[in-house]
Amino acid sequence: MNAAPISRLWRRIHLALAFLTIFPGPRNACSEADIVSSVPFYPLVGAVLGALLAAAAWAMHMLLPPLVAGFALVGIGAAFTRGLHWDGLADVADAWGARAEGDRFWAIVKDSRIGAFGVLAMVLGVGLQGAALGHLCAAARFEPIFLAPYAGRLACLTLAYAGRPWTRPGLGSLTLRGATPPALGANLLAAGLAAWIAMPFAQLGVALFLCSLGLGFLLHLARRHQGLNGDFLGAAIVWTETAFLVCS
Repeated sequence: MNAAPISRLWRRIHLALAFLTIFPGPRNACSEADIVSSVPFYPLVGAVLGALLAAAAWAMHMLLPPLVAGFALVGIGAAFTRGLHWDGLADVADAWGARAEGDRFWAIVKDSRIGAFGVLAMVLGVGLQGAALGHLCAAARFEPIFLAPYAGRLACLTLAYAGRPWTRPGLGSLTLRGATPPALGANLLAAGLAAWIAMPFAQLGVALFLCSLGLGFLLHLARRHQGLNGDFLGAAIVWTETAFLVCS
């Protein structure tokens, strides 16, 4: 049996893990084509993160008060991902809140400092996720904790595919190139099956509605400002994770 296809598959998964998490990987020894080929595996990275968080929630739910466990899980998730997605949420919130236009909008997005709207977005996001995770821990419901990170990375792919007309330079543009219809279709099928198992139909419907609102808003911003970068993708991940956790 030829091991080359298996080796290429593992390299792509490894790269996806290295770019989205703190796991070590060959980030400095890969081409743009390598990065693009790893994009379809971003939801799989979400599944790995979800499994780790669900396992941590199971270990905590009988040892810690629910809210403590919930906020601890938010911290663990942020640590595993280096907080990159939260940074994206804060940057987009600051630029939107400033009502900036043109180059000023993108200057705020790229600014490493955080403003009032960025702080508010992060406080609300962390608060909602922490409270929702605490509730799930108290109820010993770990399936949504597994599902939310997967759904977040799937939303990232969805936004990347829909936002291709507004590609901007940077690593985010590689994600847009890698978000192909086959990759999106396969992950949507897997997500649909997982969500059907993990969530009641009514709650799933509300979560999907909220996700659609968030992605629609980000696409509106991308169209208005003629650009979509990695910060938008990070904001989509956090929004979707929060929607699924709150609705579970």
